[in-house]
Amino acid sequence: MEKLLKGMFFQEIVDQVHGQKGEKALCELERQFGKPLTFSNFKGYPLEDHLRLLELGSKIIFKDKDRKEAIFEMGKLSWLTFAQSMVGKTVLALYAKDLRKTALSIAKLWGMITNFGVRECQDLGERKVKIIIKEDPRPPEYIVGVLSGAVEFFKAVPKIETKVFSSEHCEFIVSWENPRT
Repeated sequence: MEKLLKGMFFQEIVDQVHGQKGEKALCELERQFGKPLTFSNFKGYPLEDHLRLLELGSKIIFKDKDRKEAIFEMGKLSWLTFAQSMVGKTVLALYAKDLRKTALSIAKLWGMITNFGVRECQDLGERKVKIIIKEDPRPPEYIVGVLSGAVEFFKAVPKIETKVFSSEHCEFIVSWENPRT
């Protein structure tokens, strides 16, 4: 089965490049990507295309940062896209006052936007969870960016430890300080 990701995460890269770097950068992104940059928010698109667009967009938006740092920043932007989407607003309305509950529900949240990967969340205490991600080839830096963006959304300070077992299997220990609730 082809791995698919919702179009909103493709479009956010396009919108960020256009908004932060302008029309010329957007044309360059489309030239390098080699396909039209039009995506429907709730349609699934190949993950391979997203990985490629992510790399290209990160180089344009964060050209002064190294690759890992740029990919991390793109992950944070991805969380913002989700949080501001209709799906994100609806889901977060259920959890918006509880960072811990949201963190423990991350597997369900990711399941809404992808058709791939195995995710498991383990409760490690009041302000700490372990997130295990398998069969997901997105860079660990990107996922750490997403998780950091999620914690920061709750006005908390994230601390994330990463263990990489393979290119498609990572564990993240996510803890936080000063949560809103």
